[in-house]
Amino acid sequence: MTPEVLKKAGILKKANGLIKVLGDGELKSAVTVQGHKFSKVAAEKITKAGGKVEVLGGSAAEAVTEKK
Repeated sequence: MTPEVLKKAGILKKANGLIKVLGDGELKSAVTVQGHKFSKVAAEKITKAGGKVEVLGGSAAEAVTEKK
């Protein structure tokens, strides 16, 4: 899922803002998700389902954040 796909689906209002992926919900299939930041739970769920996390504009280590 790219920012453009999320915008077309009506999930984002604009495709040029920063995107943080949160870990709500469950995945039943492998998907590749692009975002600027990922919560730790989101990254774990995506990879556990066989998917891939793609960080936009930075390193993966910086993009995973703890839930506060």
